[in-house]
Amino acid sequence: MIETLGFVSRVLQWAKPLIVLAGVASFALFVCTIFKLAGFETDTYLMPSVVGTLWSTLFFFLTATFHRVPDKPLANVKWFSRVKIRCKRGFFYVLALLFLVLTLAAIRMSFSMLGIWRDTYQ
Repeated sequence: MIETLGFVSRVLQWAKPLIVLAGVASFALFVCTIFKLAGFETDTYLMPSVVGTLWSTLFFFLTATFHRVPDKPLANVKWFSRVKIRCKRGFFYVLALLFLVLTLAAIRMSFSMLGIWRDTYQ
């Protein structure tokens, strides 16, 4: 599981600036909508901006965390080094589980929020 997330993270490294830009733009849209700045008099873009910020944060977490997953320890490595590598990999497994739970919650929240947004503003 963490090897797959590491591979996806390394593949998406080129998109990291775009992810940050999308996150900043979504958060700026959220702030403008909340405080009614820059001509945003209604809350039309509130839910899409929250969803965009959420997904940008998740993708940034993916690209920033899993690009250096330690390899499995080899048999010829000393005992203490193997334990150290396994502890690091265990920490990455906890982060991967957290990432998967947050992704499932984000999917659920996205469908709910965008469904409400579509029904309200169409």
